[in-house]
Amino acid sequence: MLAAVDELQGEGTAVTITLKVAELLEERIVSGSAVFIILLLQERSGLVAASPDPNEPDAADLQSFKITGSGREALAAARAAEARRAGPLADFA
Repeated sequence: MLAAVDELQGEGTAVTITLKVAELLEERIVSGSAVFIILLLQERSGLVAASPDPNEPDAADLQSFKITGSGREALAAARAAEARRAGPLADFA
């Protein structure tokens, strides 16, 4: 999810982030509701920031999300862990 938000460079809405997640996961169907809930949880955790104010009426469909510094650190850690799991033979797969 953070990778999708990062790739959209602060221009991602829940819909465009859902589409990007589907693209990155190479899945035809990704639940938009699940993506939105995860985005809200990541916002509470400080991994992403939303604008405009999510407390404004009718703002949910207008929100755009961008990754925060903490989110970038978490994404970098996840990518490093994945690279370690892949090991030195990953280039031969």
